[in-house]
Amino acid sequence: MSVNSFNSKSTLKVGSKEYEIYRLDALDKQGISTKHLPFSLRILLENLLRTEDGRNVTKEEVRALAAWNSQSSQKKKSPSPPAASSCRISPASPA
Repeated sequence: MSVNSFNSKSTLKVGSKEYEIYRLDALDKQGISTKHLPFSLRILLENLLRTEDGRNVTKEEVRALAAWNSQSSQKKKSPSPPAASSCRISPASPA
């Protein structure tokens, strides 16, 4: 269940279909700049907005990624969706 702390959830209508999206400009409108982020981090930020649930992904983690600076030393690990962390590669040969 998405928390939507930043009111970024929106609907995109294309023809007769509607799609649920999460808008980065919602953060910008609240004074949380995202314009400085590289494209790859903007994609990750949208993913955090989409999966924010207050437990696995919190609004503090969204703010931390939005505040990323190429000159800062990042010591905190970025959150990843549970599915990404459960993919493990096991050896092909039996032990």
